[in-house]
Parts: sequence; structure tokens; C-alpha cells
Amino acid sequence: MRFSIVMATLNSMRTLEPALKALRAQDYAQDQIEILVVDGGSNDGTRELAEKYGCRVIDNPRVDPVSAKLIGMREARGIYLMHVDSDEVLMNRQALNKREQIFAQRPEIKMIFATGYQNPEGIPFAARYINEFGDPFSMFYYRLSKDARFFLPALKRRLKVTAETSAYMIFELGDRPQPILENAACGNCIDVAFFRREFPELCDKPWGPVHFFYHMQKFTRSFAVTKDDAILHYSADGWSGFLRKIKSRVRNNVFFPLEMGAASFLGRAQFDSTFTRLKKYLFIPYAFLLVPALIDAVILAWTRRDFLYLKHVSLCIYTAALIVGMKLLKLIGYRPAMKSYGEQKTILGARH
Repeated sequence: MRFSIVMATLNSMRTLEPALKALRAQDYAQDQIEILVVDGGSNDGTRELAEKYGCRVIDNPRVDPVSAKLIGMREARGIYLMHVDSDEVLMNRQALNKREQIFAQRPEIKMIFATGYQNPEGIPFAARYINEFGDPFSMFYYRLSKDARFFLPALKRRLKVTAETSAYMIFELGDRPQPILENAACGNCIDVAFFRREFPELCDKPWGPVHFFYHMQKFTRSFAVTKDDAILHYSADGWSGFLRKIKSRVRNNVFFPLEMGAASFLGRAQFDSTFTRLKKYLFIPYAFLLVPALIDAVILAWTRRDFLYLKHVSLCIYTAALIVGMKLLKLIGYRPAMKSYGEQKTILGARH
């Protein structure tokens, strides 16, 4: 088995079939691909559809996608572990071949990242914003576009390119590695045997698979990015779904730092320098002073030729208000239930 592809699901019927079709359409021997659908208890036909496409369906008792990816890593039988979410569609039929070629030609490379996200035609602005930055705080803190039009140029401005072919680029990290990349989604791929050998302790932690990039920097100072290998990403349905996602992310980082927070911003921040970590405290004035956020909004609207990016200002205010409000609630002893997958289910056993 060459490739193990891990996909977390919960009631994912709306987007699952295009994602699975694209995987089965890969110009690669299908008997060398296993698709692990790690499901949190779907009741909409997700599991049956996955079985129709020859996937191995595995139960995820903890429901949340972070736990699903840990389960997938444990169960993977392939040499290479690749993460594709249930709303992500591989656009290039050579995607797996590209990754195998890089691993074969460049033995120092243990991590490969896709070209970025491409927006499906006609999706709402909220989904386009999510595809590019994730949320307003991430845009402010990391300032790295995941849009396939801007991703590689942005990396080239930040990092040294040590090799380039028509199929991929190799980047070298500096002395102070930056936590800048998606880890357990978007077709990103690792040498899983290397990860298990060098980081056995992380194979038992829910956030282990989602922070592999930062840990693996200790052993390999380079990574690859494929060219012409964008992922079509069917993100949130619209504005209300996006606002719920922002609220969920803020709540998880404020109230559940040892659980969901460790798998998201708080977990990534531990790899930042002390100076960089201080930047998070600037987000509140950045949002409430309006002018800094407005400058970014105008730049985004101009460079993307999309005036809806002016909504970045209101999104920043909303996010900052949530952070302040939830910090105050935590201070007075309020404790909410931890939820995931668009707040569809409550996750039990959370530690505050």
C-alpha cells in the first residue's frame, strides 16, 4: 500500500461524492490507495456512500475531526499519509503521482503541500474568505493566503527556494521556522513512517497529526509544494455558517485550550518566537481602531478585484468582540459545552 488518504466525516453527503470521485479518478493504481473515512456518527447516508466507493469506514467516538485524523493516522497502512477533507476535491488527476515523484527524487523531503485552494464557481463570499484565510484572526496573525493564485508567490517572498521543476518547488526554512501551513487538510502529505519513528509520543495525542509540520522541522529543514495542483474547496454554505465557525474557533481556544485549542491556534503558537506570540494581543486594537483593518480590507479588495473583501473590517470587529466577551465569561466562571462539526454534536470529556 502506497497512499493512505484520511478523511474525517460527519453528515457529509453534500460534498462527499465529488471528493471521493476525484480520488478514485486519480491516474494511479487504485490497489495502492486506501481511503479511510473516519466518521463521527453520520445518519445521512455518508457511511453508505463511502462504502460504495470502496472506502474503509472507521468509527470516531470522539466525533471531532482532530480525533478523526489521529485515528486515521493510527490505522493507515500506506507509506504516505495524505489528508483530504470531505469538502475538498483533487483537481489534478496526477496529484498522487506528483507526490510520489517528489518523495522518490528528493529523499530529504518528508512533507509535501498542495498548491492551495481554488474556489468553486458561484460560492458565496464567506466561503471564499474561509478558503483564503480561514478567519479574520488568522489573516491578521499569519498573513498568508491559501488561495492557489497567491500561495506560491507568498511563500517565495518569505522563504528560500532551493530547487524548482515544472512539477514542484522546494523551500528551505530559516533559523526561525514560521507556523504558516495547513497540516491535516488540503491534500497535504507526509512520510508517515518517518513521523511514527521520530515522534512516537505524538501518535497518541489528538493534535499530533495536525501539527506534524512544526515538529518535523526539527529533523528536516525543507518541504515541497506541488505546482498546478489546486484543491477545489466547497467550504461553509454562507454567512451564517461562517459566523458560527468563527464563534466555535474562538470558544475552543478560550474555553478548551487543552483540547480543541491545542489542535488549533494555541497549539501552533507554541512554535512561534516570543516576539511573534505577542502579536496576538494586537488583534483587538487592530479590529476596534478600524483604520488598520480597513487598510487591509482595501488592499484585499483591490488585489482580489472583489469589493466584498471590505467586509474584512466587520468580520474583525465580530471576532474581536467574541474574544473579549468569552474571556469575560470565562473570568466569571462560565463553561460552555464543547462542540464540533458545525456544532452538530457535543464532545464529551473536555478539559478546561
